[in-house]
Amino acid sequence: MLNCNLPRRAWSAALAALALALCGAQAFAQGFPNAKPLTLIVPFAAGSATDTIGRIVADGLTQTLGQKVVVENRAGAGGAIGMEALAKAAPDGYTLAVASTSTYVLTAALGEKKPYNVLTDFTPVAITNDLPLMIASTAQIPPRNLKELIGYLKANHATFVSAGPGTSAHVLGSALLYAAGGKGDAVHYKSSSAGIPDLLTGRVLYTVDGPGSVAGSIKEGKLVGMAIFASKRVQILPDVPTMEEAWPEAPDYMKQASVSIILVPAKTPPDVAARLNSEINRAMQDPAIRERIEKAGLSTRAPMSAEQIAATLRRSVDVWTDAVTRTGIKDALKATSD
Repeated sequence: MLNCNLPRRAWSAALAALALALCGAQAFAQGFPNAKPLTLIVPFAAGSATDTIGRIVADGLTQTLGQKVVVENRAGAGGAIGMEALAKAAPDGYTLAVASTSTYVLTAALGEKKPYNVLTDFTPVAITNDLPLMIASTAQIPPRNLKELIGYLKANHATFVSAGPGTSAHVLGSALLYAAGGKGDAVHYKSSSAGIPDLLTGRVLYTVDGPGSVAGSIKEGKLVGMAIFASKRVQILPDVPTMEEAWPEAPDYMKQASVSIILVPAKTPPDVAARLNSEINRAMQDPAIRERIEKAGLSTRAPMSAEQIAATLRRSVDVWTDAVTRTGIKDALKATSD
């Protein structure tokens, strides 16, 4: 298996090859889809931010493609179970998966060993939205803003919710500890939402999760919204500041939104991949779909070509590779992995 911890030049070449593969298609696949439902794998549990966008994409694609798209949750191992299922699926366009910065970019940047290779086993066909994760803290403990939380982390051993080793929740939760100069432990759950009950009671201090998963508890005063990992605030929690607003000194990699990526198996015919790219882009521009995305605490995006997808993923890999290389995040992850 090819090592995912590749030099940046190798990543750039591989992503460029993916773009060329999609752009090389001159016509849509004949007969696709042919009276057969499509399956969209969600590698996290129902109720997660990835599950939410998966269901929105499935509904939109069902309408534009004219064929039923069924969501199948394959949760576990920080998303690896669902990703492995996609890698083993027939490369015919009938099986897709929703990946994210967590399950695609971070796997590469951290050089994680998986039963699949994100470069060689998958073809990205769409980036559907930004997934602006956020820090939310239990209201059972005094901090009421990010600066106060950072002070608390410096003085107290902390625990935080993780959706599994190497996920965005784990990486960003550990990165916060590292940047704050604090120490603590991740508490790994099958999904971030599974850790909410312990967060509400104060058994764990904070979580990194999608705004849609914690908005209700924040509005009820049971959780405190600290900051959004994104360049703009989200519609459903307009009073929660961005990381730049809450902590200008925070490193740049903590100010970037995650993204949702639709993947197919690598050997999917280029014309089928191109058809899916076109239809998903069309679905994401439907006003009703865009409204659902915003109301879920996510952020819409303009349609993206194969070259734009490749460039976006390449930049994300560069940012996180630099973060992993130049900081102590990897050591922080090891310290909170058990």
